[in-house]
Amino acid sequence: MLTYYGSYLERKLKYVRELASVQGIHWSFLRWRNILDEILMSIGFNVLFNFYLDFSMLIQVDFIIPQEFLQTYRKAVYGVSTYDNSVYDPIDITIEDVKKCLWNLRYKFAHEDYPIRKHYSESLMKHVDSVKEIMKRHNVSPIFIDYISSALSYAEGKVLTSAYWDFACWDVSVWIGDDQKFEVRNSSDLKSIIKLSTIRPWESHWDYHRWDYAVWMDEDYVPPSDVAEKLAKIISDFHARVEPVWQHVFFLQRLDNLHWKGGEHQLKLKDLEARTKAILDRRGVVGWFRVGYINFVRELYYLKYEPHRLWKRWKKILSRDDLIEKYKRMGCDEAILRELASLVPP
Repeated sequence: MLTYYGSYLERKLKYVRELASVQGIHWSFLRWRNILDEILMSIGFNVLFNFYLDFSMLIQVDFIIPQEFLQTYRKAVYGVSTYDNSVYDPIDITIEDVKKCLWNLRYKFAHEDYPIRKHYSESLMKHVDSVKEIMKRHNVSPIFIDYISSALSYAEGKVLTSAYWDFACWDVSVWIGDDQKFEVRNSSDLKSIIKLSTIRPWESHWDYHRWDYAVWMDEDYVPPSDVAEKLAKIISDFHARVEPVWQHVFFLQRLDNLHWKGGEHQLKLKDLEARTKAILDRRGVVGWFRVGYINFVRELYYLKYEPHRLWKRWKKILSRDDLIEKYKRMGCDEAILRELASLVPP
C-alpha cells in the first residue's frame, strides 16, 4: 500500500520539481530559451496553416478577400437574410466550436512543431470519420462535414509545398518549382498526392473545390496591399508573447496555482489511472490495447475542462456517448468503455 501511494507522490513531486517551483520554472525558462528558434518556426508554420484553412473553409474570409470577390452564402441575420441564401448555426454547436474542431484535426494532419506530415491513410481517416460522426449527431450541415478532409488537405498542401512573395515564413515555406504546382493529399484516401497549378496564395481549383462553395477570381487579380502586413503582424505579435523572459515572469506569477492546483490535479489523474488499470487487469486487457482505454478515461476526465489552448475547448459540446462512439470506432469494447466511464463523475 505504501508503494501504491508512493507512486502518486512521485508523480506530484516530479511535476513540482520540473515546473511548479521556482527552480522548476527557472529550468523551464532555460529549456524554452534553448528551443526558441524552433518555437518561432512553429509559430510561422501554424499561422500560415490557419491562414489557408480559413480561406479553404470560407470562415471569416473577409480578412483575406474584399467583399466584392466573396461569392458564397453568408451567416444569417434575423429580418435581413433569406432562408435559401444563408447559413445558420446548429442549435448545440456554433461556428467557433467548428473552427476549434478543425484546428484540433489539424494536429492530426501535420506535425505540431515542424512543417512535415504526421499521419497517413487509414489511421488518419478513422480519426477524421469519428469527428464527422460527432458533427452529424450535432446537426452540422452535411455539406460542411463532407468538405472537412478536403479543406485540411488543401491548407496542409499550401503551407507544406508552396511559398509566395510576402506569404512565406523562413525555414517553413517551400518555393514552388518551375511547373508552378503545389501538392495536396487526395481527400478520398488521405495518402495519395494530387498536384494543383497555382498563381497566388489563395485560389480555387476546378478539379478540387466545389463550384457553389469556392471563391473565383480573375487571373490578374491583385490582393489588397495590407493583407501581407496583417499576416506579418499576427506572427510578430505571437513572437512577442513567447519571449523567454516574459514566459519566466508569467509562470512565476502563477507559481502558487501551479503548485497546489496542478499538484492536486496530478494526484487525481494518478488515482484515476490506477483504478482504470485495475479494471483492465480484471477484464484481461493487455499490451497496446490498454493505451486506448487509458486515453479514453483521460479524455473523458478533461471533457468539460477549459484548457488554456482555446482550440481544445470545442470538446465541451461532446457527450459521454459521443466519446464512447469515438473509441468504439477505434476498436475498443463498448462494455469496457462504459464501465470505465463510471469512474469519472458526470
